[in-house]
Amino acid sequence: MENINDNAALNNDVERYRNIAALSYVLMPLAAVMLILDKNSNYVRHHANQVICLLLWFIASSVVMIIPILGWIAGVVGMVAGVVFMIMAIVRTCKREYYEIPWIGKIRFIPEA
Repeated sequence: MENINDNAALNNDVERYRNIAALSYVLMPLAAVMLILDKNSNYVRHHANQVICLLLWFIASSVVMIIPILGWIAGVVGMVAGVVFMIMAIVRTCKREYYEIPWIGKIRFIPEA
């Protein structure tokens, strides 16, 4: 019976925070708002963590652009890939799916509750 309650709580979290989770990939400070609203939700923690991973992806792509020519190319490719990852995360969040950013999404900055 406990499993049914866990699934009901998960579905409730998904429905409650799905829109703000999708929007937080574009407006990244909303991830902090989600954590303030419900810091015990694994759904919220997962998406906040993915937003942090995506933010680090963009920062790393920007830092690489310091290097002339090859860095500019790699940085632009990284930025385009980051935008693609962001769109994929938004679409999958709207479909009520968990999504991990490729390569760095498995890193946990915010542990699950």
